[in-house]
Amino acid sequence: LDGFEVDEALIERGVYAELPELDSITFAFSAGSRRRHSRRLVNALREIGGDACMPSEAGDRRRTAAAAAALRLAALTEEPDPDQAPASSSLSGADLESGKRACTPREAFFRARKSVSAEAAVGEISAELVCPYPPGIPLLVPGERIGADALAELLALRDAGCTISGASDADLDTIWVLA
Repeated sequence: LDGFEVDEALIERGVYAELPELDSITFAFSAGSRRRHSRRLVNALREIGGDACMPSEAGDRRRTAAAAAALRLAALTEEPDPDQAPASSSLSGADLESGKRACTPREAFFRARKSVSAEAAVGEISAELVCPYPPGIPLLVPGERIGADALAELLALRDAGCTISGASDADLDTIWVLA
Protein backbone atom coordinates (compact mmCIF):
# COMPACT_ATOMS: atom_id res chain seq x y z
CA LEU A 1 0.00 0.00 0.00
CA ASP A 2 1.20 3.50 -0.70
CA GLY A 3 0.57 6.49 1.55
CA PHE A 4 -2.54 7.59 -0.35
CA GLU A 5 -4.11 4.13 -0.13
CA VAL A 6 -3.40 3.96 3.60
CA ASP A 7 -4.90 7.45 3.99
CA GLU A 8 -8.13 6.32 2.31
CA ALA A 9 -8.30 3.25 4.55
CA LEU A 10 -7.71 5.44 7.62
CA ILE A 11 -10.48 7.86 6.62
CA GLU A 12 -12.86 4.89 6.46
CA ARG A 13 -11.94 4.27 10.12
CA GLY A 14 -12.37 7.90 11.19
CA VAL A 15 -8.66 8.76 11.28
CA TYR A 16 -7.42 11.75 9.28
CA ALA A 17 -3.79 12.35 8.31
CA GLU A 18 -2.27 15.80 8.18
CA LEU A 19 -0.29 15.09 5.02
CA PRO A 20 -0.49 11.85 3.02
CA GLU A 21 2.24 11.33 0.44
CA LEU A 22 3.25 8.46 -1.81
CA ASP A 23 5.81 6.97 0.60
CA SER A 24 4.70 8.45 3.93
CA ILE A 25 1.89 9.89 5.99
CA THR A 26 2.24 12.71 8.50
CA PHE A 27 -0.03 13.00 11.54
CA ALA A 28 -0.30 16.08 13.73
CA PHE A 29 -0.61 15.74 17.48
CA SER A 30 -1.01 18.81 19.65
CA ALA A 31 -1.67 19.78 23.25
CA GLY A 32 -5.32 19.00 22.56
CA SER A 33 -4.60 15.44 21.42
CA ARG A 34 -5.46 12.73 23.90
CA ARG A 35 -4.34 9.17 24.43
CA ARG A 36 -7.55 7.91 22.79
CA HIS A 37 -6.60 9.71 19.56
CA SER A 38 -3.26 7.92 19.31
CA ARG A 39 -4.90 4.62 20.26
CA ARG A 40 -7.41 5.06 17.45
CA LEU A 41 -4.55 5.66 15.01
CA VAL A 42 -2.57 2.62 16.23
CA ASN A 43 -5.62 0.35 16.10
CA ALA A 44 -6.51 1.55 12.60
CA LEU A 45 -2.95 0.98 11.38
CA ARG A 46 -2.99 -2.51 12.86
CA GLU A 47 -6.30 -3.26 11.10
CA ILE A 48 -5.04 -1.96 7.78
CA GLY A 49 -1.54 -3.34 7.96
CA GLY A 50 -1.85 -6.66 9.69
CA ASP A 51 1.01 -8.80 8.46
CA ALA A 52 1.87 -6.23 5.78
CA CYS A 53 3.39 -3.98 8.46
CA MET A 54 5.66 -6.64 9.89
CA PRO A 55 9.27 -6.95 8.74
CA SER A 56 9.77 -9.49 5.99
CA GLU A 57 12.53 -12.06 5.75
CA ALA A 58 13.94 -10.06 2.85
CA GLY A 59 14.22 -6.99 5.10
CA ASP A 60 11.81 -4.75 3.21
CA ARG A 61 12.78 -1.32 4.62
CA ARG A 62 9.35 0.23 4.12
CA ARG A 63 7.60 -2.54 5.99
CA THR A 64 10.21 -2.48 8.72
CA ALA A 65 9.96 1.30 9.11
CA ALA A 66 6.17 1.12 9.29
CA ALA A 67 6.40 -1.62 11.90
CA ALA A 68 8.95 0.32 13.94
CA ALA A 69 6.82 3.46 13.89
CA ALA A 70 3.63 1.59 14.78
CA LEU A 71 5.31 -0.29 17.62
CA ARG A 72 6.87 2.88 19.05
CA LEU A 73 3.57 4.76 18.85
CA ALA A 74 1.78 1.82 20.46
CA ALA A 75 4.32 1.77 23.30
CA LEU A 76 3.76 5.47 23.91
CA THR A 77 -0.02 5.07 24.08
CA GLU A 78 -0.24 2.06 26.38
CA GLU A 79 -1.65 2.61 29.84
CA PRO A 80 1.03 2.22 32.50
CA ASP A 81 0.88 -0.86 34.72
CA PRO A 82 0.64 0.44 38.30
CA ASP A 83 2.53 -2.65 39.54
CA GLN A 84 5.58 -1.98 37.35
CA ALA A 85 8.10 0.81 37.21
CA PRO A 86 7.33 3.17 34.33
CA ALA A 87 9.07 2.33 31.09
CA SER A 88 10.98 5.16 29.53
CA SER A 89 10.86 6.02 25.87
CA SER A 90 13.95 7.55 24.39
CA LEU A 91 11.71 9.27 21.85
CA SER A 92 10.80 11.80 24.53
CA GLY A 93 14.44 12.78 24.81
CA ALA A 94 13.98 13.25 28.55
CA ASP A 95 16.10 10.23 29.43
CA LEU A 96 18.88 10.77 26.93
CA GLU A 97 22.27 11.64 28.41
CA SER A 98 23.03 13.36 25.10
CA GLY A 99 22.03 16.84 24.23
CA LYS A 100 24.19 18.69 26.70
CA ARG A 101 25.00 21.86 24.84
CA ALA A 102 28.69 22.59 24.43
CA CYS A 103 28.16 25.50 22.04
CA THR A 104 25.38 27.02 19.97
CA PRO A 105 24.47 25.51 16.59
CA ARG A 106 25.79 28.70 14.98
CA GLU A 107 29.15 28.35 16.71
CA ALA A 108 29.30 24.68 15.72
CA PHE A 109 28.56 25.60 12.10
CA PHE A 110 31.60 27.86 11.85
CA ARG A 111 34.07 25.67 13.76
CA ALA A 112 36.44 23.14 12.23
CA ARG A 113 35.01 19.66 11.86
CA LYS A 114 36.15 16.15 11.16
CA SER A 115 34.49 12.90 10.15
CA VAL A 116 34.84 10.01 12.61
CA SER A 117 33.36 6.53 12.89
CA ALA A 118 30.02 6.38 14.67
CA GLU A 119 31.60 4.58 17.63
CA ALA A 120 34.32 7.22 17.92
CA ALA A 121 31.70 9.99 17.91
CA VAL A 122 30.46 9.12 21.41
CA GLY A 123 31.51 11.90 23.76
CA GLU A 124 32.33 14.27 20.89
CA ILE A 125 30.37 17.38 19.94
CA SER A 126 28.08 16.98 16.93
CA ALA A 127 28.77 19.12 13.88
CA GLU A 128 25.61 18.05 12.07
CA LEU A 129 21.90 17.68 12.66
CA VAL A 130 20.83 14.03 12.48
CA CYS A 131 17.13 13.33 12.30
CA PRO A 132 15.55 9.87 11.95
CA TYR A 133 12.18 9.69 10.16
CA PRO A 134 9.91 8.48 11.52
CA PRO A 135 9.51 10.06 14.01
CA GLY A 136 11.19 13.16 12.51
CA ILE A 137 12.72 14.47 15.73
CA PRO A 138 16.44 15.32 15.67
CA LEU A 139 18.55 13.17 17.96
CA LEU A 140 21.82 14.96 17.25
CA VAL A 141 22.04 18.74 16.98
CA PRO A 142 25.16 20.75 16.13
CA GLY A 143 26.87 21.90 19.30
CA GLU A 144 25.51 19.11 21.50
CA ARG A 145 27.55 16.28 23.00
CA ILE A 146 26.87 12.85 21.43
CA GLY A 147 25.95 10.21 24.00
CA ALA A 148 26.09 6.45 23.62
CA ASP A 149 22.33 6.31 24.20
CA ALA A 150 21.54 8.70 21.33
CA LEU A 151 23.88 6.82 19.00
CA ALA A 152 22.30 3.49 19.99
CA GLU A 153 18.82 4.92 19.34
CA LEU A 154 19.90 6.27 15.93
CA LEU A 155 21.44 2.95 14.92
CA ALA A 156 18.36 1.04 16.09
CA LEU A 157 16.08 3.36 14.10
CA ARG A 158 18.35 3.03 11.05
CA ASP A 159 18.32 -0.77 11.37
CA ALA A 160 14.52 -0.68 11.66
CA GLY A 161 14.37 1.02 8.27
CA CYS A 162 13.90 4.64 9.25
CA THR A 163 15.28 7.29 6.94
CA ILE A 164 18.16 9.25 8.45
CA SER A 165 18.10 12.84 7.24
CA GLY A 166 20.54 15.65 7.83
CA ALA A 167 23.55 13.38 8.26
CA SER A 168 26.25 13.57 5.63
CA ASP A 169 26.39 9.76 5.85
CA ALA A 170 22.82 8.40 5.93
CA ASP A 171 24.18 4.94 6.80
CA LEU A 172 25.72 6.46 9.96
CA ASP A 173 29.04 4.71 9.43
CA THR A 174 30.60 8.14 10.05
CA ILE A 175 29.44 11.30 11.82
CA TRP A 176 30.83 14.82 11.55
CA VAL A 177 32.03 16.18 14.90
CA LEU A 178 33.85 19.32 15.93
CA ALA A 179 37.62 19.08 15.52
